[in-house]
Amino acid sequence: MTWSLAAAIGSITPRYSEVSAYLLSPLNNVLFVGAAFHFTRVRELLGKPGADRWFWFVEIFVVGIGVLSIALWLSGREEVARPCDAVASVVTFVLLAFALGVSFYHYAQPLMGAIAVVACLVTIVRQVLAAMPDVSLMNSPWFVLSGVATNMTLAMTLVAMTSAWNFSKSYEFSIVGEPVSVWVAVLFVDMRGSTAWAHRLDNPARVRRFMNALRKWILQRAADFLGKDCKPELIKFLGDGYLLVWELPDTIDTYRNSVAIGLALQDGYLGFTQELVEARVPNDFPPEIGVGVDIGLALRLTSENGLRDYLGTAVNLAAKFQARTRLNGGMVVSTTTWKTLEPSIQERFKHNVELVISSSFKVPITGTRPIE
Repeated sequence: MTWSLAAAIGSITPRYSEVSAYLLSPLNNVLFVGAAFHFTRVRELLGKPGADRWFWFVEIFVVGIGVLSIALWLSGREEVARPCDAVASVVTFVLLAFALGVSFYHYAQPLMGAIAVVACLVTIVRQVLAAMPDVSLMNSPWFVLSGVATNMTLAMTLVAMTSAWNFSKSYEFSIVGEPVSVWVAVLFVDMRGSTAWAHRLDNPARVRRFMNALRKWILQRAADFLGKDCKPELIKFLGDGYLLVWELPDTIDTYRNSVAIGLALQDGYLGFTQELVEARVPNDFPPEIGVGVDIGLALRLTSENGLRDYLGTAVNLAAKFQARTRLNGGMVVSTTTWKTLEPSIQERFKHNVELVISSSFKVPITGTRPIE
């Protein structure tokens, strides 16, 4: 869109075509690089861990060349500024052509992929021609029209792709890319007595307000131990609670911080509901929460719309742990996790049983309250 604006300015007032091109072209490149990595979901399709580094490398490169081309233009060295801008633009649209081509090929839409790639190739040719010494070429009608057409085509393609993902039903999405094995911390928070609570309520708005407040409070307590920048990769509403998953390293701090979050939720729930009462939210809440925490390996699965989900023992065990708090609330972890905790925290887990998954798979667990 920025190149289209530049072309329009050039066609109306040729005197300012150079100004519009040098100021808007770098912005155009930055936006398209971001679109290539986020709107096309090429990172998820490739399934390569650490692909974010490629995004930042290309983005920094494009921004740096754009700033350099503007500086050269301001210093009166247009003959050097044009090739610099062309290099950044060519890198941008090669990346965009690759991202769109891979996406549409994977989604069995070869025609859309071909249109997008051709539009990128035309844009690349335009950038190379724009770097030539003959400045008058940039103001020719075919050059202006080709710029408007290709950039509008690419912009509308990205808008259509994003809209299709956002407005499609979740069950229509397939899992794409290669599953990636990652180390995760899994937190299940379940409301005890939620069925009877929901049955008593005749105002759905109250349920919505409470669940939104609960979600916000859980994230705040997690940020207290993991930091505000450490956001969960997955937050899933389960009808009577939440599932949260973080991708964290296999360290003692991961175990201790994960358990600390669970204990903070267990200890602070009554205070949280009291704050809602003081905020004039009707004081009829589920009486307790149950928390299950486990840490371990899981497979990261990515859907076509970019949403992530996780499959693995850590997820399954955390769910089973919180299910064992059904009678008394509290928190349950595995004995393996318990052994990583400081002695003062270990003393809070006084109720030990064995969770039988199968005849060959038994997990010793411990809880802060009697386990069902």
